[in-house]
Amino acid sequence: MKPRMVLIIFSIVMFQLLGSFIQPAPAAILYKSYIVRQDQGKDILCDPYVVQKDDYVTKLLNQRGDIAAKDFPKFLEIFSRLNSHITDPNQIRPGQHLFIPLKILGTNDLPGQHTGIVTIPFVTISNLTDYIKQYAIEHRVDRGEFISRLISKTFGNYGTTTYKQGITLFKLLNPSVTDLNLIYPGQMLTLPDPLIRNQTWYPSLFDAAGSILEDADASMISQGSGKPKKTSSPLGRIATILNGKLYEKGAYHFPRKNGEIYKLDLSENNMLELRDDIRVLFISDAIDPSDLSLIRSYWEDIKIVTTQNHSNLEDIINRTFSTVVGTTKREIGLEDNGIKLDVRAQWILDIPSPENLSKKYRCISLIKNRGEKTPESIKQYLKRKGIVVEEIDLSNEAAENRGESADTKETPVDQAVTVATKDPQIIVRQMLKALDIRYSENVTITFPYVGIQVSAQSNLISTPDGKELFVDFENLYGDAIQSIKKTGFNIIQVKRKDSATEIIEKLLAALKNSYTLDPIFYAAKRPSDYNTTVKIPGYLIEREAPNKTLLSGAPLDAELISFLNAQNINVMVFHST
Repeated sequence: MKPRMVLIIFSIVMFQLLGSFIQPAPAAILYKSYIVRQDQGKDILCDPYVVQKDDYVTKLLNQRGDIAAKDFPKFLEIFSRLNSHITDPNQIRPGQHLFIPLKILGTNDLPGQHTGIVTIPFVTISNLTDYIKQYAIEHRVDRGEFISRLISKTFGNYGTTTYKQGITLFKLLNPSVTDLNLIYPGQMLTLPDPLIRNQTWYPSLFDAAGSILEDADASMISQGSGKPKKTSSPLGRIATILNGKLYEKGAYHFPRKNGEIYKLDLSENNMLELRDDIRVLFISDAIDPSDLSLIRSYWEDIKIVTTQNHSNLEDIINRTFSTVVGTTKREIGLEDNGIKLDVRAQWILDIPSPENLSKKYRCISLIKNRGEKTPESIKQYLKRKGIVVEEIDLSNEAAENRGESADTKETPVDQAVTVATKDPQIIVRQMLKALDIRYSENVTITFPYVGIQVSAQSNLISTPDGKELFVDFENLYGDAIQSIKKTGFNIIQVKRKDSATEIIEKLLAALKNSYTLDPIFYAAKRPSDYNTTVKIPGYLIEREAPNKTLLSGAPLDAELISFLNAQNINVMVFHST
């Protein structure tokens, strides 16, 4: 397709509040993307870096960020854990990917922190041209050279997006060149250095139309390209979910072939701008099919969502996701040391992640009220496993405006009894204590044996319903056990070689406790279609007391223990040493 020159007059009236400060003159905020990695349970803001020729560790790491400035040894420890693929920090090679830890973050310190990628202001500049000149090369024109060839050498073939960006930068750097087809040998030009494309803030130099930001309105520039506009409207919430920018004011003007101009009023038909130049137009008023064809002729990939008579959030979200995302998977399975989780959601989206990082997901569902929310403990647990659970409460859109948190955090309980031993006597003692059953050790008992009364040491269990039975740890031999049983007492025989699982099963059988093997828990109080289930290996014991008890050999994380405690479930974890 031959390139064509398109003139779109784009006027937007928007005000971006930056701490009660609106920039009065042309300026730009360049945004940079950072990675959030986990280290010892904490979120660490990291600068992703590709090793260049002649780089060395001291040069890269010294005084980089808040951690290095305050505690450099601690910084080196975190760096080593986050870059376990670097076996010798003194020997790094060009092309290796590093994560340079900058700052230890608290919960939700930065917008989008839960996704693992955050985009934050990198630098604000009042003269964009001067800044770009730092990435420019002086060039003397030789005979036979022309501008399109000079740019295409380093910015891609004629007509490509990168080529157009290179031409845009060239014009900015060479305002005296008014005719790109007219240059002469010996003329000095300033060419954009292709290294500028490697800078993480480079995409934020250009607006949606491909123009350089300095050529745009100052209030538009201050919006930047890295942070979506927040609003409590249904479309605003959709924009936040999809990490896009919603335009609700201003207008686009599209020239017709006959010279007339069609005006698309964004206050009546909002436009959502997503990554990869995807635009979504929400049509609230009827648009003539010819006008819609005109818009498509300029924006070939435009997505159209009709919002007429569809004002409720659920319907608009469904229509938008069906149009933009299409059909997505509805379930993700996860296994963690024997614990099995199934996360079901209405939409499961991939989270873009740098090379060599494990895949991450966003699981989005609509809920009818706050009571259907997934507990914060389960959300945090899944987040550490690369699964972000997001829920849209349809019941009350004004919660944010009242200053209420959309994610009310439960108070972590994190209480569990841990038994780390192979000693059968300790296992029995701790299990009966967890079940609140009276247990007396080393009790003297007498019983008739071959016509005489014999004394022995044993261990006595007294159940809540008045029954009594003995626990023998291979201290009774021969016919003594049968003689005791003839007196009406039952005996649980525990052997030294018995595993914790075998001991638990013997006790439960003797106590006649009802239990569920490998119980399954629903994370949220809502139907199973879009819920998370947690299957934990072990025994869930039903009792008359208010609390149930879970006996498990799986290494349960603190978040899972908090979740179970919140369900009135006492937890005992057995670890064989």
